Amino acid sequence: MKLSAKCILSISLFVTLVLGISFTWIIKRQDYLLKEETGLIYYHFAPTDYFTTPLILINKLGEKREIDLDATEFFLQKKAVVTFEYLDRCLALNQIDKANDALKKLLEFTIALYCQGIVMVDLQLMSNFGFIDDLPARIDIEHIEFKKSWKTDHKEHLKSQVEYFREWILQNHAPLLESFDTVSKDLFLKT
Repeated sequence: MKLSAKCILSISLFVTLVLGISFTWIIKRQDYLLKEETGLIYYHFAPTDYFTTPLILINKLGEKREIDLDATEFFLQKKAVVTFEYLDRCLALNQIDKANDALKKLLEFTIALYCQGIVMVDLQLMSNFGFIDDLPARIDIEHIEFKKSWKTDHKEHLKSQVEYFREWILQNHAPLLESFDTVSKDLFLKT
C-alpha cells in the first residue's frame, strides 16, 4: 500500500469554519491509515460531491488560489511542530529534559513503525517528523509503504538513518548528544 497525493493540505481544524460544513460526518466514514501515528484527520482520494464550497487559500502576498476539494486528492492532518523546531523551542526555554524525552520518544516511535513493517525510505527525522501534544508523529505521510520483510530486516537501514540524525544533533543541538547516544544504543540493543 503506497500513499500518494497530488495535493497535500495540512490545514488546522478551522477549515470547518471556512468551508461552512462539519467534517464530523465525513470523518466517521473513513478507514484510517496510521491515524494516531500521523495526526491524520481525514483523507480524500476519490472524487466526491459533498464539498459545496471551494476552499480559497490566500498567501502572504494576498494572492488567492481556489481549490475544488471534491476534485482534489488531499490529506488533512493535525498541526504538528516539526522536530527541529520542537527541539529548538525546548532548548530556548532551557527544557533539556523535555528535549531528551522527545528524542527518546521519537526513536521508540520510529523503531515501532519499522517493527510493524512500515517503511520510510528517507526518514529525515528532523523535518519529516514532528510533535503533536508532545508526542511524535510522522508528518510526511505521502512516502509511507508497508513491507512485511522490514519487520525483521530494517536494522541496517534504520541505523544509517539514525546516524544521519545524530550528525544533525551534533551540529545543531550538541547538549542533547550524550543522552541521544545512550538512548539510541539502548533501543538498538532491544531490537
